[in-house]
Amino acid sequence: MRSFIKCFLGILAFGIISFAAHADGSWQGIPFGASIDEVLSRGIDMGIVRVENPKRIPAGPKAPNGLYDALRIENYEISGSKYEVSLVFDAKTDQLWGVVLKFAGKDARFEVQGLANALTEKYGQPVSRRGEGTALQEIIWHDKQARITLMYVPIVSHLQLNYEPPSHSIDNKL
Repeated sequence: MRSFIKCFLGILAFGIISFAAHADGSWQGIPFGASIDEVLSRGIDMGIVRVENPKRIPAGPKAPNGLYDALRIENYEISGSKYEVSLVFDAKTDQLWGVVLKFAGKDARFEVQGLANALTEKYGQPVSRRGEGTALQEIIWHDKQARITLMYVPIVSHLQLNYEPPSHSIDNKL
C-alpha cells in the first residue's frame, strides 16, 4: 500500500491526472497557453521565479508532449497558510499547461476543510466529491476560467490544489 501511495504521489507531483492544455482560461490573470516570458512579465508582483532544474514528466495520455515545471512561487499564501506553486508547461510548445499549489506545512488535515469552504464560497458547490474517508480525497469545482481540483492524501498529509483550462477537462469530454 505504501509503494502505491508513493507512486501515486509521484504522479500527483504535477497534477498530471487532471491537467489538460488550452489557452481558454487563466489563473490569477495569467492565461493558460502563455509562454514562459509572458508568465514572468504578468506575474512579476507574485514572486514568480525560474526553476534551475525543472522536474520532467514523460509523455502520457493526459500530457502527450510531456510536462515540466519551469516557474515557481515558493511562498504563496492562501488564508495565512503557505503553499508552493508550480507553473507547469508543455514540453513541446513551452506553453502554460496548468498550475499546481502544494501545501507547504506539516499537517494538511487542518487545511482541507477550510480550503474546501473557501473554494465553495468562491466557485459555488463542487461538481464532484470522491473518496471522502479514503486514501485519496478529491473535490472538483468548475468555473468559466478554470477547473479546480482539491486533492488530499491523509496517509502522508499531502494537500494539492490544481488549476487547469476548463474546455479540455475530463468531465467536459463525457
